[in-house]
Amino acid sequence: MIRRIATYLLRVLLFIPGLLPLGVHIALARPLGWLLRKVVRYRVDVVRDNLEKSFPSMDEAARHEVEKRFYRHFAEIFCEAIWFGSCLGPRRLRRSGVVRVVNPEVLAEAAASAPSVVCMYSHAGNWELLGGIASYMPEGCGSILNEGNTCVVYKALSSKVWDDLMKMLRFAPLEDRAGFEGYLEADSLIRYVISHRDAHKFYFINTDQRPYKNARGAVKVNFMNRECASMAAAATIAAKFHFALLYQRMVETQRGHYTIEFVPICSDASQMTPEEAMQRYYALLQADLEAQPHNYLWTHKRWKKSRLQQ
Repeated sequence: MIRRIATYLLRVLLFIPGLLPLGVHIALARPLGWLLRKVVRYRVDVVRDNLEKSFPSMDEAARHEVEKRFYRHFAEIFCEAIWFGSCLGPRRLRRSGVVRVVNPEVLAEAAASAPSVVCMYSHAGNWELLGGIASYMPEGCGSILNEGNTCVVYKALSSKVWDDLMKMLRFAPLEDRAGFEGYLEADSLIRYVISHRDAHKFYFINTDQRPYKNARGAVKVNFMNRECASMAAAATIAAKFHFALLYQRMVETQRGHYTIEFVPICSDASQMTPEEAMQRYYALLQADLEAQPHNYLWTHKRWKKSRLQQ
């Protein structure tokens, strides 16, 4: 009971400011980003170290500009997520044009060639907006991707209250929030896939370097000039069940607006090893970060050594 009350109190506190127009949230992100960087100094040393090692040929002045743009983008992620959480139903979301899927035909082709599709994405763009993916499809493409065939995989937070709250925020714009079954905790993913192996599904799986402590089957990859351990569950599951495997690119087109593009990795993931699939994924991600270096979550210590590397 206490958990439920605390969750709904937080929900109300965030819902009211979320009703403000998207443009207001984007404007507020600029001073918030400055505060995080200059006053709070939230993980500034981590960000600088990551940028220096990831872009060794970039001069200090250019990295300084990337750092400033990153903190503004970092603040926008939070502000956009609050706005997103107050979009009850897809209408406001669609009207805003906050995200657009630019090549739905790739999803259609992947779905036609395999039992299901795995889409790997990173902490680039604003991943907190992914719960509205079906609403970002162009008009007339609802038969390709919809609430009934979409599954978004997440890792549960240690705080049950915040975990409940994030679920509310991430799927606020769904037309059928109560009936949506596609919000899958990572530890339950394989059981869900097995029980739904005859259904055509799209699995959106966040894939990062530095696997979780209890992760199995991690692989070594080269990413941003460093060798690191990577999660490989998405590629492994796709290979085991002969799913198509895609890379989801999320590019910032202007402040508060993004495009999603899907890039095929393999129409049948069993034809590649997880190592090959993950190296292809990171090559695509690295190219995106070289084009938009601020558009990534540089505050994470993703290159910290894991047991696989020691």
